[in-house]
Amino acid sequence: KTLIFQCFQKYRYLTSAFNRPAFKRMMYEVECGRVGIVIVKDQSRLGRDYLQTGMLMEITFPQYDVRFIAVNDGVDSANGVSDFSGIKNYFNDFYARDTSRKIRAVQRAKGERGERVGTTIPYGYMKTPIIPSSMFLIRKLRRSSNVSLRCMQAVLES
Repeated sequence: KTLIFQCFQKYRYLTSAFNRPAFKRMMYEVECGRVGIVIVKDQSRLGRDYLQTGMLMEITFPQYDVRFIAVNDGVDSANGVSDFSGIKNYFNDFYARDTSRKIRAVQRAKGERGERVGTTIPYGYMKTPIIPSSMFLIRKLRRSSNVSLRCMQAVLES
């Protein structure tokens, strides 16, 4: 029997999204009957939406005679579906939502404190921290004028 190994990576895509190109390509190969085994590091790498992930593991893969293995979770569909797999999928779904909520809260708090929340600095600018002791005055001036925070800080420091 011929062994063909193909890697469908999730590079630069959210794990929770089932519409990533590599995942669609893998599912196309599964539906064509060209995949015998799907191996992932853990169940969350397949997907984090517990309903869709559970449907894949318990309905879609068995329908196409595809063996599913999640190495770190000890899941192997050849040994039967574990009762714990559904709970694990639910926690993976909850973890993705909870992490997203926490990241948004941190970004909002940084913005309220006047910290930079962008990932890149515009061309020609340097990253310099705002002096915490001058933040109250800067915020007060900012509310009453249309001058940038960096400009106000430069005036206060001179």
